[in-house]
Amino acid sequence: SFFKNVSSTIRYFCRTKSDVYVMSELNERSIALAQDILTNPAIVGKKIVIFADVFEKEEEEKPELIEQAKRLGAICFRKDVTEISLKPSQTNIKRKIYFISDNEDTNLKQALVMITRCRENEKYNVPNTQFYVLSNSVESEALLNSADKGNMYVRRIIPARNLAIDTLQKHSIFENAIDKGEEKLINIVIVGMGGYGQEFFKNISWFGQMQGYKLQIHLFDMMENIESYVKSFAPEIIEHNHKREEGDAFYDIYFHNGIDIKSHEFLEELVSIKDITTVYVTLGDDELNIETAMRIRMQLRRGGQLDNSARILAIVYGSVKNRIIDKNKGILDIDDKNYDIEFIGSMEERYALEFIEQSELEKEGLRIHLSWSKTAQEKQKNELLYEKYEYNRRSSIAQALHGQYRQKLGLKDSDKVSDREDKVMEHNRWNAYMRAEGYIYGKVKDHIAKTHTDLVPYDELPSNKKKLDQTIDRSKK
Repeated sequence: SFFKNVSSTIRYFCRTKSDVYVMSELNERSIALAQDILTNPAIVGKKIVIFADVFEKEEEEKPELIEQAKRLGAICFRKDVTEISLKPSQTNIKRKIYFISDNEDTNLKQALVMITRCRENEKYNVPNTQFYVLSNSVESEALLNSADKGNMYVRRIIPARNLAIDTLQKHSIFENAIDKGEEKLINIVIVGMGGYGQEFFKNISWFGQMQGYKLQIHLFDMMENIESYVKSFAPEIIEHNHKREEGDAFYDIYFHNGIDIKSHEFLEELVSIKDITTVYVTLGDDELNIETAMRIRMQLRRGGQLDNSARILAIVYGSVKNRIIDKNKGILDIDDKNYDIEFIGSMEERYALEFIEQSELEKEGLRIHLSWSKTAQEKQKNELLYEKYEYNRRSSIAQALHGQYRQKLGLKDSDKVSDREDKVMEHNRWNAYMRAEGYIYGKVKDHIAKTHTDLVPYDELPSNKKKLDQTIDRSKK
């Protein structure tokens, strides 16, 4: 039978030496992830994929998903993921469980149950038992940080944040910056300030802190007061907006409030912005994103940008739409001219294994996190802190990503940048990153209050803190 019961599944595990990948639910996201796992040549060895919480009645309700699962050769399991009893005979195989339900609260609850259960069994309480929990809530970060995870590997996954990071890696905001003499202008437009728009804004605010570049960001949304919204999650970004001070992060952020994206007012407002370099369209709907991206290209060309120099990136989730777009190498007009719109965030892209796990960035983040440890004892302690707290991983990964682009731009280990400039640039990035995370200056460092003593211009730092501000090789927490 395609639908396995508990006992037969356990017996199947006991006979195999395959790595086991368990999806907590059968849906489009879990199918995309399973497809990547089973076809990815970088993943060596035998692999078994299991979909939990699948009912026989879903053969009628979700025929396409069931058929895809069958073609993959996956096991569909009737019971809840927390009722799966993994009993592999080989201790060196991996057991990966992806809590990937559409209900984020369910993902968190199931993960906490499984963490507790596996921690109490020495066979499971090992690094090869790995949990990936898709959840965007503050509650999930706090509870997963607080949980005793034993020796297991546990990660919270935020698809919107991962997409922002992945896009910044693959689509440089620096390559089409406009030379303005002493500086190059990066002029970003973000259309839609929902979950994805917010993540792009937060990450660009620190990613764009690069010597020789000036960062401008324009935010469009239907909400009446975007500035107040940004202030609710990142108050010091607003406080430091338009303020240029030596040794501190700098950005010019402009708020285009209460604008209907389908209106002519939006197009007029858009074309009034001079020297746009990149536009992100993140409105939460494929059709609206494509339509809006096309209208933006139309208006920019009407405004004189016939060379399509402004890069337009639009989120399109649908697999079918993306396949058609990829086949035609973009959207074409009736004269076969390309709109030069780049589509990001397809289901296959967002739920590929490397996209979900970000393993290479995590390794580089760990290297940075450990680089300032002076003793073996300090290194061991800091490695545990990196594993335990998401805050440490996010901070070090941000530094790693920024450092990668500094090298690409020739601003690392070159005569272009002095030692002081190197440290100032890193401090600017760190200030911008912390403000995007919601931190403000305070006389004490307090992660509950989100206050930090070092959120000041570089020259106001005590001398011992200045030594920490060195890109790539050192990390400040």
